[in-house]
Amino acid sequence: MKWTELSIFTTNEAIEPISNIIHEAGAGGVVIEDRQELEKDRDTPYGEIYDLNPENYSEEGVRLKAYLPVNSFLGETVSEIKQAINNLLIYDIDIGANRITLSEVNEEEWATAWKKYYKPVKISERITITPTWEDYQPVSTDELIIELDPGMAFGTGTHPTTVLSIQALERFIEKGQIVMDVGCGSGVLSIASILLGANKY
Repeated sequence: MKWTELSIFTTNEAIEPISNIIHEAGAGGVVIEDRQELEKDRDTPYGEIYDLNPENYSEEGVRLKAYLPVNSFLGETVSEIKQAINNLLIYDIDIGANRITLSEVNEEEWATAWKKYYKPVKISERITITPTWEDYQPVSTDELIIELDPGMAFGTGTHPTTVLSIQALERFIEKGQIVMDVGCGSGVLSIASILLGANKY
């Protein structure tokens, strides 16, 4: 199935009303790319490593992206979106450049598009989880690396319950112990246990 990526270049003030317009037009969601994100200070309670690429953010400020199916109504839908955005001027809402671009996307590309947002994460004193496609180098000799290849079935290993479990394993596991990982899913807790010195899992 083919989809159209609708990109709208606008302002912070117009994010909410334009997002609502896009939702009402039938889009299942809206991606907000705000260049101010590059300058934001972030808390990292789980050791997140933020690696935002400036090239992914528009020089024009804010870019909203949504996906609409390619069908016979697409042209009419886009025209209605443009008109609704222009109508925001009636309410003195700054819509900025209000530049709209369209590009075609194959559904197959969506299956891997999320990968660019999954980066290495240091989740405990010694353990870092990294996707298999990232070239990550340990920052210390005692750092332990878990490589995961997450997809539709399993997560990234960075859910708070997983993080807390690994932190507990790191604190309490002793070399040679036997660990049972019940309902293991991706097996990340088993992998962590082996790296920390367990004999079996």
